Amino acid sequence: VQDNHASRESVAVIFGKMLGHLYTVDNNASLSFLDKGSIASSSVPYVDLLSRLGILVGDTDNNFTPKAYINRAEMAVVASKTYDVLGGSGGSAVPPTTAVTQEMTGVVSSLEQYGDNKLMGVMTSTGQLQGFLINNTTYVLKGNTTEQLNIGYITQGTTVAVTYEGQQVKVIRIMSDIQSNIEVKGTVDEIANTKIYILNSDGKIESYYYATNCKFTLDGKTVTMKGAFDAFDENNLKVTLKLDGANYVQEANFTKDGDSAYTGILVSINDDEIAYKEKSGSTTKYYEWASDYTITLENSSTTISRVKSKNKEKTLYVKFFLNSKKQVKKLMVSEDKFTKTDDDEITGTVSTLSSDKVRIKRSDTKETETFNFYSTITYYLDGEETTYKKVNSAYEAAEDKGKNFYVKVELNSSDKVRKLYASTDKNNLDGKSYKKIIDGTLYSITSDSIRVKDGSSKKTYDEISDDVDYYLNGKSSSVKAIDRALQDAGVDELYVTLYLNSDGEVTKVEVSEDEDNSATSGKIKSMTKNTIKLSSGGERDLSKDVDIRLDDEDISVSKMVEAVDDDDRKFEAKLTTKGGEVTKIVAYTVSAEGDLVGIDRNDKEIKIKTGAGEKITYKLKSSNVDCTGDWSSTRELEIAYDDGEDIEVKLTLEDGKVVKIYADES
Repeated sequence: VQDNHASRESVAVIFGKMLGHLYTVDNNASLSFLDKGSIASSSVPYVDLLSRLGILVGDTDNNFTPKAYINRAEMAVVASKTYDVLGGSGGSAVPPTTAVTQEMTGVVSSLEQYGDNKLMGVMTSTGQLQGFLINNTTYVLKGNTTEQLNIGYITQGTTVAVTYEGQQVKVIRIMSDIQSNIEVKGTVDEIANTKIYILNSDGKIESYYYATNCKFTLDGKTVTMKGAFDAFDENNLKVTLKLDGANYVQEANFTKDGDSAYTGILVSINDDEIAYKEKSGSTTKYYEWASDYTITLENSSTTISRVKSKNKEKTLYVKFFLNSKKQVKKLMVSEDKFTKTDDDEITGTVSTLSSDKVRIKRSDTKETETFNFYSTITYYLDGEETTYKKVNSAYEAAEDKGKNFYVKVELNSSDKVRKLYASTDKNNLDGKSYKKIIDGTLYSITSDSIRVKDGSSKKTYDEISDDVDYYLNGKSSSVKAIDRALQDAGVDELYVTLYLNSDGEVTKVEVSEDEDNSATSGKIKSMTKNTIKLSSGGERDLSKDVDIRLDDEDISVSKMVEAVDDDDRKFEAKLTTKGGEVTKIVAYTVSAEGDLVGIDRNDKEIKIKTGAGEKITYKLKSSNVDCTGDWSSTRELEIAYDDGEDIEVKLTLEDGKVVKIYADES
């Protein structure tokens, strides 16, 4: 096997070794094929066996073509012919001679997997061998009982009693001891028709196939699989899985753990994401679609384009539900407002904060209460989605300065915190909407005014917010510390960025000794030949000779603009500014989708064609990156592409390299 493709010669060896348990292998065989010189001497006996059995033969010119790759259609023929010959005579095997029901008991001596089938060799106590072709539809029972098991219980060394008729296996009874059930717990990530995906306590996604007679319960009551689907549609679900010894799900017991609904005003919608505001005047937030989502408008199924058109005519309100990856799995749209019937909202100041709970002095009752966190809590700091670590750091910094740290928490129906908004400004829990951003070099700073050189002019800003945040070299700081750094460095030697609110007040000051450290990072929202706008701030002007790198390669402004305008690609960027203009852009692709037009696991490359017609090659982080959808590995994906299948892919990238592929048939 080379390059993850099987040649005709390698297939002959694999099948020949399996059938060698049942049929005579001639180690001194000589072949009559015209290209026999191209066949390795070690492969000759197995090529001879499969040729004699009529499973794998030469072409019309009497060539075996040993090095040619075998495709899916040819493999299906090989499997079918192997199935047929397993009922014939050969070696020391004792196959049935007539289509009558027979039974044999023995130990599984070999088990070879190919595709969805397995070739199972069984040896009796007298040394007789019999071969069987089995798969997931084979009826497997526990001993002499009627308890059905999964084929995964059958391994080499398992004692089995096989009932068969002609070439067809009727039932396999496993006579060996069976491993008892085990339990797995987690949060449901996805429920599919054949398996379930859960998020375990380590934050990793695991998947398990259902057993044939899998049972489902929801909050202690028996439900169908559809009932489980419906519950997951609008709820966060905890699950306890009972697995058999082959890791198939015998029981899936779900419990509701609050809904995952978000409500607000629809801002925009496209094929990549929706944008919404929780209320008028609050920060716009963006959520990408899950791979399988539904949309309704006034309770009727609809499309993105119809909602987009309707939203141009009038204000629309939304209620949507997220999966564990914070992607929209269900969107409900209406001209009427949705209400949060299951969520309560608490605001106040933090008394204590830990990774699993927060103690809040409530602003309404003035009482102090403790609230536990829900397992998939989302954190926001000054309106930007963030991590617990960053929220805790901001809390500790505020505590050191003797400042209040304000929070707003949203509770689910179990009174657990599912969202936490934090800020040192009680009026800024939903996020700052900066009216203006000033970049330049620092000339002077006091608690009452800041003088900045912006381009060729100097300007003094003396409208300072009471709760302004100061940062020096990326760390929380103070006016005194920044002034000391300015005296050490000298005027015009420190880089500064001022953030002004709609009242013209300075609400945030970022100062850096290094121009690179003064960079602003975020997702690119828009770009022209003269400006760029990130999710983390307002629009910025580009310098005439701005330096741009995309995925570690130099690129022109026009090419970068084309890339940003391509709806099938998303980017993150770090901007370096000087004199009020962006002088450097370091950008990386974070997601891309389109038709698969090439994949090479050896070179660790994948090539796609986006909807804009652009063909782009990306590097894979490894040859076996995570692959989901219709194919579970890059190896399967590469084979499917080489077999000519039309495939659409969605790529997730980190530092310019693909770390995850979602692929499905187009």
